[in-house]
Amino acid sequence: MKIDKRSIILNSIIKEYLKRQEPISSNELKVKLDIDMAASTIRVYFKKLSEEGSITQLHLSGGRIPTNKTLKDYWQKVLSPNKRMKFYDIDKIRKAIKEHGIYCMIKFYEKSFLKEIINVNKRYLILVFDNGEIALKYNKKVEIFLKSFLEYEIHDIYKIAFEVGLRELAGKLKSVLIDTNTIKEGEGFLFDTSRKFKNPKLYEYYTNPLIFNEMENRIYFEKIVPEGLMAINQKAQIENKKANMLCVGYLQNNFESFLEQISTKE
Repeated sequence: MKIDKRSIILNSIIKEYLKRQEPISSNELKVKLDIDMAASTIRVYFKKLSEEGSITQLHLSGGRIPTNKTLKDYWQKVLSPNKRMKFYDIDKIRKAIKEHGIYCMIKFYEKSFLKEIINVNKRYLILVFDNGEIALKYNKKVEIFLKSFLEYEIHDIYKIAFEVGLRELAGKLKSVLIDTNTIKEGEGFLFDTSRKFKNPKLYEYYTNPLIFNEMENRIYFEKIVPEGLMAINQKAQIENKKANMLCVGYLQNNFESFLEQISTKE
């Protein structure tokens, strides 16, 4: 079977760079490779990979690092955001987030449906959901509106209330959705990144749990993240609860190592 030397060398460069965060030379790579390959052969492939734009050299006398395009291609191949990954320990996740220098927001999903609307002497409306209650000032139009949405899920009612301009209702539902079953870690990274890119909306966007309503389970490299960063919305099961885990970091952050670390059961 023919050995694909190009892929072996490129993947080795990527993995070493993600691990060390430093450029790697052909001589260093030869020591790391599991197969017998001459340093001269590695240098030939270094030249080819540089010419095709897969790796780059920061300094004339330095080693090589993968380009942003190469890292994007790599993450698309090795990460599976639409496959639900099983994680076992919240404290372990918190530790790994800190060690890898990224931001993560975890949203546990326990669907909550509107079961009952209680009119309290035309002074208050009590909305009874599976997982709690919300109190509103009495409003006949709101009462009539809500009766059409019995057995609707709280996320769907929020979207509709926001769209039709029922501000008090939307605000109450939003506070419940934001405060319930949400964990955020690494906000310092996100704050510093927002300042670096002079984009305060970056921080506001990624700390709002309602973004889970509009994001697919996939990797994002553009539009909602500046160039050089990536976001992954990963399906998860954490301590036997279904969740989504949104992580944001630089392309150079070792997301593969992060996910392996938190998916290991000890």
